[in-house]
Amino acid sequence: MSDAFSGGATAATALRASLFRSGRWAGGIAAVGGFVSDVLQPIAPFAAWIAIAAAIAAVLLAVGLLFKAIAADRAGPALVFAVATLAVTGGLWATQRATAAENGVFADLIPAIAQIQQSLGIIQQKIEKIEAKVDDIGAKTDEIAESVAAIAEAFANLGKQGGLIAEPSRPEEFYHNARIHELGGDMVNARAAYLAFARFGVDAIDPYLRLATLLRVQDGRAGAREVIGELGRQKPSTALELIHLLQFDDAQRIEKLVAFLKAHPEHGPAWKFFADEYSEDKLGQRSLADKRSEGEALDKFLAFEPDGRLVPYFVDHSLLDDWLQDAKRRKTALGDLGGASFQPTLQFMPGNQGITAVISLPEPATAIFWRMAGEAEFRNTGLTESVDQRTGKPAPRPNFELTKDTKSGTIEIKYADLRGREVGPFSFPFDPAIAVRNAQRMMLEQSWTSWLVFDASGFRGNVYFSQIASLRCAVKAVRYGLNDGPLDKSIELPPCDVADPYALPDGFLPYFKVGEEVKSIRLQIDWADGTQSEVKTFNRG
Repeated sequence: MSDAFSGGATAATALRASLFRSGRWAGGIAAVGGFVSDVLQPIAPFAAWIAIAAAIAAVLLAVGLLFKAIAADRAGPALVFAVATLAVTGGLWATQRATAAENGVFADLIPAIAQIQQSLGIIQQKIEKIEAKVDDIGAKTDEIAESVAAIAEAFANLGKQGGLIAEPSRPEEFYHNARIHELGGDMVNARAAYLAFARFGVDAIDPYLRLATLLRVQDGRAGAREVIGELGRQKPSTALELIHLLQFDDAQRIEKLVAFLKAHPEHGPAWKFFADEYSEDKLGQRSLADKRSEGEALDKFLAFEPDGRLVPYFVDHSLLDDWLQDAKRRKTALGDLGGASFQPTLQFMPGNQGITAVISLPEPATAIFWRMAGEAEFRNTGLTESVDQRTGKPAPRPNFELTKDTKSGTIEIKYADLRGREVGPFSFPFDPAIAVRNAQRMMLEQSWTSWLVFDASGFRGNVYFSQIASLRCAVKAVRYGLNDGPLDKSIELPPCDVADPYALPDGFLPYFKVGEEVKSIRLQIDWADGTQSEVKTFNRG
């Protein structure tokens, strides 16, 4: 007994002496070793292995020192080093497990460490290890013949449970882990899990779409195109074909998307991608053609919803729900793009020298052209000196002149939209007499308070109808009544002269006389097109 106590006392004394002499260098080396093991964590759990080895060594050294099986001057420093190593690596191992730090504690806390791991190829080794594991279960992959619906159901159940799957082996498990890593900001492990999912060849849109987004951030569009293309060659599917073509630049992407839709017109999600090419988010300022392309594609996409034909393309149904809500919102915002309000209009403003044709367009234009039907060439209306802020270019002149001798016929209008695409031509009938009539009626309706004027210029009893007389081409007849009496009187007007529509004949007097008893006049115009104006009342001042 006394020997044991004596040995214990000797061991304690030797340990204190060793701690004093060796503590600093042992602690320093243990710290460096722990850091290195943590950085190498993506390759293998070195911290755990070292901690276990250090624990075993510490126990053996302590027993040997206690029973004097090992010399104290040799066992003491070794025991101090083993204990220090156990403390450092054991602490790191426990922290890694508690925080699910698959790339190591320091890499999660310090982005620079993660960059070092990537530059040294450590993460790539982990990815290759995961891919090798997927290759090892390649035989099982062929056996996983469940539909996307079964995988989607399993994925939804995993989402309810939460947390990472420690040893993923099925597609939904890799996808689940990829989403957890991605939402947690661990894009390296997310990428590895997505690539592992892709090895199963599941023909679903959302996993590859999310992988492509991640790849564009990490490798750029060209890098994403290369990776997705290689996956498609290894495991061909329409989903990978579609996501691959989306990685091309604008014009080439749209061309490939159109070709894909011709080959797969029943692929609902592809119509959503086509609609996105013409969305406000993608284009900003848009032409009517852009909006119509978006609306038509959204209609086709939404047509697949009622009978559930979109569901088989998705593992994560929450993404499909987001797509449907977005598509319906955008359709509502677009409204009816086929109505008359989205067609050009042409109005005619007659003058003594001819007729001015005024064009109104439903969207910004960069050029406007016109011609009489039968003419070979369109004529450009020209440009104004002002810049249209919507196009960033000089605004086209919205009018052109017709001479007094222009005959009845058809005028054709076309224009170039903000992207330079030609729209039209649109046809408008032209009749000089109708043009004068319509223009003068519009002017009369806008200035009805001037149809009659009492006692102008001090001439008591005179009632002037100069406005009606000057714009008489729009008028068939004028009837009026005094005070509250019936409309049993009429105003005689000279005939309309289309060639000089505003001039009054020599000797014509545009007024009539009334007595002092007349306090008001009620008047109604029969328009030349057979309609009537409201009965208007004019009070004497």
